[in-house]
Amino acid sequence: MQFYGHNDIMLGEFLERYCFRSSYICKSCNLPMMDHVRRYVHSQGCVHVELHEDMKKVDTGTILITSKCSICNEATQPVPMSSDTWCYSLAKYLELRFHNHLYKRRTLERQKECSHSLHRDYVQFFSYKGIVASFRYSSIEIWEIGLPTMIMQLKDLNVKHVQQDIQDIKDFAIKGYEVYVKIFDQLADLSIDIETSTWLKKKANQDQMVFKQRLDFVQTLLVEKESTSEEIEDAILFLKKALAEAVDEWEPRLNEIMMQCKSNPSNAMTDNNAEEIEPSGTIKRDENKKFAVDKNKFMSRLANSESDVTEFFADTLKTDDKNAKENERKGVKGLLSQFLSSSENAHIFNSPLPNHEHHNLKCGLFPVMVNDQDLSSCIAYSLVCSEYLKSLDHLYVENFADSSSLLKRKYSDIGFTSELEEAGVHKSDNIDKRSKCSSHIDVNFQDSSTSFTCKVFFAREFDNLRNTFLKSPLTDCQISSPKPEEKTKKATKIDGGANSIRNLFARSLSKSVRWQAQGGKSGSKFSKTMDDRFVLKEMSRTDLSIFEHFATNYFDYIQQCLQKKQPTLLAKIYGVFKLTVRKKDNTTNETSVLVMENLFCDRNITEKFDLKGSLRNRMVNPNRQSGEIVLMDENLMQMSWTNPIYILTHSSIVLKEVIDRDASFLERQGVMDYSLLVGFDRSEQLLVVGIIDYIRTFTLDKRVESIIKQSGIMGGHGKLPTVISPKMYKTRFSEAMDRYFLAVPDHWEGLSKYCCPNYMSFEEDKDKSK
Repeated sequence: MQFYGHNDIMLGEFLERYCFRSSYICKSCNLPMMDHVRRYVHSQGCVHVELHEDMKKVDTGTILITSKCSICNEATQPVPMSSDTWCYSLAKYLELRFHNHLYKRRTLERQKECSHSLHRDYVQFFSYKGIVASFRYSSIEIWEIGLPTMIMQLKDLNVKHVQQDIQDIKDFAIKGYEVYVKIFDQLADLSIDIETSTWLKKKANQDQMVFKQRLDFVQTLLVEKESTSEEIEDAILFLKKALAEAVDEWEPRLNEIMMQCKSNPSNAMTDNNAEEIEPSGTIKRDENKKFAVDKNKFMSRLANSESDVTEFFADTLKTDDKNAKENERKGVKGLLSQFLSSSENAHIFNSPLPNHEHHNLKCGLFPVMVNDQDLSSCIAYSLVCSEYLKSLDHLYVENFADSSSLLKRKYSDIGFTSELEEAGVHKSDNIDKRSKCSSHIDVNFQDSSTSFTCKVFFAREFDNLRNTFLKSPLTDCQISSPKPEEKTKKATKIDGGANSIRNLFARSLSKSVRWQAQGGKSGSKFSKTMDDRFVLKEMSRTDLSIFEHFATNYFDYIQQCLQKKQPTLLAKIYGVFKLTVRKKDNTTNETSVLVMENLFCDRNITEKFDLKGSLRNRMVNPNRQSGEIVLMDENLMQMSWTNPIYILTHSSIVLKEVIDRDASFLERQGVMDYSLLVGFDRSEQLLVVGIIDYIRTFTLDKRVESIIKQSGIMGGHGKLPTVISPKMYKTRFSEAMDRYFLAVPDHWEGLSKYCCPNYMSFEEDKDKSK
């Protein structure tokens, strides 16, 4: 609205034409204007124009003006509108209401007479022909827009729960010692020769000592101030692993001895039997030197927080040589398989560890407890195991096979510790032909009860994406340009930072919890990592197949946004995996999941909305839901009737351009049915937004669904269904988001059009300013 120009009108003419004319009908809904509230918004305020019937029915043939204070109810006497006031500009009148809050009544005849602002605190009434038009000012909430950060900061969450951990360790120690008590009781009851009995008791004492050493180490870390939460967690997993190995080792051993005692009581155990049953892969120690922990080394380990927790165990607990491993395969594993086949349900003692926890898997870069009820832990284990890392090396080698020198420099730059000779990468190697034309990696691992297969889709591409868009505490140099004399130091920091990203990402995925988001209709299951950084969403077979065709363009588009410094609303996907879990009872569970960023991480979100731009069946009844409720379009529209969502003009321009660019990309990929996820962070007056569910394409089944719903057979009151063609969906989505988020002009509106070309997210701009 320009003063005395476009959209401006005289105040009296506005009142007579649009307020006091009872025949005036709203063009949008065809209802009388008496049932409407007009809002005029500028800067931090809003002027509400409402129409009511004049109960006094005073008709003087002219417009009467009166005012009433909304605070103290002080009222002025009605006065006729003068001709000058009638001709006054409506835009200038609104300007007074918005920006001249210092005006007060000119004379105070009484000491207690009202002294509040005439334009902010007073409601002004204009009455004519039995209709009253009221103009009321109120302040409004203006929201900032929080786009997904281009670079996500990963943090080493060094949060200790010492008291809880101490209690848990005490309880676990009791259960562990109960296991060894049962072992010694069983040995005492066996009728075997003295030599074998002595050896078995000695072996049991050694295993119990290992358990005690690891238990003492955990207890020391819990009270040591310099120890980190990761060190404590790793040490606890090593402790549980020691007990799990003891249970898996001693139960078949004792069962075999008992079976031999029953079959041949006079010669239950010979020296050959004892040699065969001895688990050569168990921890071997010299009784005088290696068996005892070096106290000085132990204390130096506690003083040096940079060394890894596995170094302590590597020095004190050494495994046997290759001959011992061969004997293990012939001895314990053979007896175990025979025993399980003949007496599968026989157990001498129950393991204190739950059956869904798998501790006896080979340790990778760091220990991960695989929980077959938590698929996130299976993914984390796959990403740190040696099989995956070697396969990933093969993919990089194949991609850069034309230049081995460039390959080595590349590995050095991104932090890989690739050893080509150990990985066996030669021209004559017999590499699976399928792996040459695919960047997927299959990782297999198993223990005595369960086998796992994790298929990592686009392993090399997602690894590059994570190294690019995730930032560890060691990679500050990725943002700032180092000085020439600092490049050598910075290079080392980058190497450590890239490896740190891989470790932090895997650690984040090592534990997750089921997330019950109520209100959605997809039926998909969600999980969130314990650190709240990533969300895991189950995928259907159709979605997985679609993503395989869509992924290459997705990688290119995300990289393009980074290179051009263009913000994007797409919630970044950091990995896609297919997990197969097979139990020994032949039950199989196959699940595909994608790992995406949690848009609401570190945010205090009070309300969440899933917006598609459709008003057909997009209403959620909060009273019928429990847990975290995700509302929809119609809920947002109802809220906007009384509390519209206002954003500043520059935010509106940025949001509109980003939505148009992302929606155009998705349209080119044939994608529709995506949503804008909106979270209200009232503590920072921030709208956290991001586009999710952008995998579904307009396949044949969706075409049929769209045709049926548009025909009206399934109701819908003539409204377009949610599922329509990508082009129509893009148009409807963009227009709806423009309606949902209302731009508020201010004094700087003329500069808003220059804000988009060089726009950067708030977090990146803040990092640069530092």
